[in-house]
Amino acid sequence: MEPSPRRRLYRSRAERMISGVSGGIADYFDVDPVLVRLAWVILTFLSGGLVALAYLLLWIVVPVEGSSAAPRQVVRENLEEVSGEARALAGQVREAFAAEGQSTESVPPGEHREPPARRNDRHLWAGGILIALGVIFLLDQLNLVWWFNWRTFWPVLLIAIGALLLWQRARA
Repeated sequence: MEPSPRRRLYRSRAERMISGVSGGIADYFDVDPVLVRLAWVILTFLSGGLVALAYLLLWIVVPVEGSSAAPRQVVRENLEEVSGEARALAGQVREAFAAEGQSTESVPPGEHREPPARRNDRHLWAGGILIALGVIFLLDQLNLVWWFNWRTFWPVLLIAIGALLLWQRARA
């Protein structure tokens, strides 16, 4: 009797959104790759980001489908891929910030860009919210808000943000 071929974990070339890790795991366990991706996202939030580090580690150590390179070479190639993806993402972020800094007069036909006054309002709101949260966290660390309940703060904040978004949408 011939032994069955060994199943190996690999990063998928066909089922790939970022690195092929989810596609490879899905193929290994014979499940839908969308379910594996969804599990990564949910577990990342539930673990406070720890699962995202596991994903990165798998991206680095798991060979791509069809690779016959030695383990050290696999890690070297995967690190180069991660580095290339990070550089590409950084370039896209740089372009997005550069595009936001351009005036609305240089917008190509058919493309919409927010007026500068509205962008400034967003920045003002974001800055104010960050400062308010920083003050709350600082007061908590100094034990000056012992009466404040964090378990109700986040749900109330989410409800308030949702209500504000709906109100703004209804007003528009």
